[in-house]
Formats: sequence, C-alpha cells, structure tokens
Amino acid sequence: MSPWPALLPALALRGAAAEPGDHGLHWHAPAQCPTAQVVIERAEALGGSAADARVEVVEIPGGFEARITAGDRTRRLQSPSCDELATAVALSFVRGEPTPDAPPEPTDDPPPATEPRSPTLPEPRERTSATDTAAFRRSAGAGATSVASGARVRARRDPTPPLGPALIAAGRVGYGVLLHVDGGGGGAFAWRGRSWAIELGGFALAPDRHRVAGIDARASLGATSVLGCGRIVRGWFEARPCGGIELGATRVRARGPGVRSQAFNLWAGVQASMRVMAWMHDRVALALGVGVVIPVRHTEYAKGKTPLFPARAAALTTSLGLEIALGRRR
Repeated sequence: MSPWPALLPALALRGAAAEPGDHGLHWHAPAQCPTAQVVIERAEALGGSAADARVEVVEIPGGFEARITAGDRTRRLQSPSCDELATAVALSFVRGEPTPDAPPEPTDDPPPATEPRSPTLPEPRERTSATDTAAFRRSAGAGATSVASGARVRARRDPTPPLGPALIAAGRVGYGVLLHVDGGGGGAFAWRGRSWAIELGGFALAPDRHRVAGIDARASLGATSVLGCGRIVRGWFEARPCGGIELGATRVRARGPGVRSQAFNLWAGVQASMRVMAWMHDRVALALGVGVVIPVRHTEYAKGKTPLFPARAAALTTSLGLEIALGRRR
C-alpha cells in the first residue's frame, strides 16, 4: 500500500503553519514583517543563500525577536524593527555556518556492504574563541546585527558623549545685573573630562534703558568668564554644577543736562550656577541653567544723589543653549 495518502494531512498542516520559501526556509512572522521570499532575496544579494532552517518571529516589548532553528542548533536575534530583523536573519545565512543535511529518502534496498576499515583519529579543528563566534556583523543601512547562538542583539547608541573639546552657545536672561530685567547671549569653549569640565567664554548684555530726573541713560555690559565645573552623567542626561569669575566692563551712555555722554568702568563678579543637559544626539546637548552672580566690582552711576544704575548685592541669571561635542570617542 502506498504511504502517500497517510502523509497528505500532515503535509497540508505544515503548509498552513509555515510560509516555505526556496531552499527549504520556513518563515513564521507577523503580517507587518517581510515575507520569506524577501529574506531569501536579501541573502542572495549579500552573496549567500538561505539555509534549510525554521525561523519564528514574535513581537516582544520594544521590538521583535527571531528564533532560528537548524537541526539541533537554535539562535535568537532581536531588533526594534522587523524589517531590520529580516536583514539580520539573511546575514546569518551569509556567514556560512553549518546546517544539517537533508535526511535520506526511505528505500527498500538493503544497505550496501562496507569493508572493515581501521579506526582513524578525527582531524584537529581550529579552536575559536567565544568572541570570534559571537562577532557582530552590521548590515548595510540597517540598524540590526547578527550574532552567534544565544546572543541578544539590539542596535543602541552609545550614551557617553565624546570627551575633550566642545563649543557652547546660549542665550541669557537675568535680573539685577544692570537694573531690571536684562538679556543677552554668549558662547564658550569647553574641555571636558569624565567628571569635570573647564569653560572659557564671554557674554554681552543688551543695553538697559532708564529715565530719571530728565536724564535718558542706557547701560550695557560685556565680560569674559572662567568656570570650573563638575559632571554628573546618567545615560543621556547630565547635571553640571559650575563656579567661577566674570570680568568685564560696563558702558553707560547718557543724555541730559550736567552729565557726561559716555562712561566705561570695570565690572567683576563671582558666579555659581547649575546646568541640566539632555544629549539629544551623540554630539549635541540641550542645556538649561540657573545661576547667581555676586558683583565684586560694580560702579554705581548717579547724578548727584539721584541713582541712575545702582549697584546690587546679587543678581539672578538663567540660560538656554546648545553644547556641541568636538572630541573623538574613546
């Protein structure tokens, strides 16, 4: 009696559960994932061919996982995107890793007689380290990678920004440095270590206008700054407490009876600030800062006993800007 009628139901069930492609690839995946034919075409485009394997793709928190079974060997690959995961599966076939041979078809002929052979020792095989067998291969243009058995793969950015030089540009708004609310901007060159930073910069405040006793006066400020900072880095976020000095000059231009039209005077202050940063990119961070400035040398401008720009004991400042890392990743 022929065995084919008994095997037909099993073959029908197998075709319903899997999506067989060429070369014996059985592909199980959600509807939004590429098909088995796409995986085979990508493997051939990369210089290989799909192996006799069974691939099951399931959704997991944060992405997808593929379980590749070839004989008694099983590997798992993960990626945030199912399309990238399909490319990683295709790359695993390009590696040329051994897959089980197809079982021989049953036959009624007796096995051929074999002559007795003397036992031979197996040829020595080159040992490979765990690092070699788990080496990564990144697909061109895809964010997924392929590794050996049991390894978990997830494309991630390095959360540590490069050390060394950086540029800072920020806008600044405060109260009390000149008279009332003052605003301006500035920049700095920074050198950053793992837990410290030094910043050399400068800033300028826009003219602050004040009218009193028939006198129209405008005051502005320009200064340089030297800051020493600490760095507290947690993933993509950073807190940077800083302290240092500011040294510059104030300029007052006045119009009215009995006053000089222009005056320059030395200005110096001590600054303490806290900056919170979020690294939106490997080399670009958004920075928000709050600080206190205590004037050490600040000329008070007045006409007689009428103050035009009185010196204050302390001033508040806020800043918002960007930091761009220029160094190489170590």
